[in-house]
Amino acid sequence: MPALLAALQDKGGNVRSASATALGEIADERAVPALLAALEDTVDDVRRASAAALGEIGDARAVPALLEALEDAKPEVRGAAALALGRIGDADAVPAILAAAKGRSKDVRQMAVQALALLGDPRGAEVLRSALADRDTTVRFWGAIGLGSVGDGEAADVLVAALADADEVQRAAAGLALALLGRREAVSALGKLLPSEADWIAFAAVVGLGRLGTPEAMQALRGGVRRIQDPRVRRFAARVLETSCVEALIGEMRGEDRVFRSYAAQALLFLQDPGALPALEEARGDRDATVRMAARVGVRRLRRPPAQAVPAAPATGQP
Repeated sequence: MPALLAALQDKGGNVRSASATALGEIADERAVPALLAALEDTVDDVRRASAAALGEIGDARAVPALLEALEDAKPEVRGAAALALGRIGDADAVPAILAAAKGRSKDVRQMAVQALALLGDPRGAEVLRSALADRDTTVRFWGAIGLGSVGDGEAADVLVAALADADEVQRAAAGLALALLGRREAVSALGKLLPSEADWIAFAAVVGLGRLGTPEAMQALRGGVRRIQDPRVRRFAARVLETSCVEALIGEMRGEDRVFRSYAAQALLFLQDPGALPALEEARGDRDATVRMAARVGVRRLRRPPAQAVPAAPATGQP
């Protein structure tokens, strides 16, 4: 790490940016003071990389500086700061992230809405509902996931409507969100996504059905296993049917396949099952950066006091 800290003072902006990124991957809290100073760098990408690195480290000391970075002139820096605040999980940052999510910059909205999804704070529900109508597909995706993450039962109707979206990605996000809300309307939509050519969409469909865990959902999964194209997803589905969704995800996160370890870590982040905490703590040392990041955020969220849930509105079809 000393060499990376020294590189953060290099004359070359590219070197400083690369150093900040590497320090984030290491996630050593001793780098926080240097990265906080780098948030004032004259090079835009150094400020962006430093904000991102502070989010990966997850030290609450960075929150005040990251809140200031939300006012940076460059949208890429503001977006990185918003996502970093979501990853750190400080509830005091929610109002500022909400404001960023309403901004004109598409890049900032993408990061801010994702941050709200990671935080799972009910105060984000209204903005997340609005995100479903955003013209940007990434914003809509994270808006749907976020509504499931915050437990916004009042959003069920708009999520059900999103199941008819022409975009398979949006249907997957809406189906998974409904599954997080425990809504039976997700079963048919998720079952139809099992044969997807995109392995992550098929994986998400299995997670959603497993998360619901109802006889209807399990029957849809059993009936759809043979239609799953990717053998790795079929193997995962079989594990869900044999054990439980969380146990199957923990098994995947401890497996050899880097991509599926990443899928599993990200799924466990949003499922928020306390039984997964030891495995997520272990995964913070994974050799893959994406797995490590998801595991760190998942652990921080599980350790936070639970936020007050958004009250669910009565709706037909709710189990």
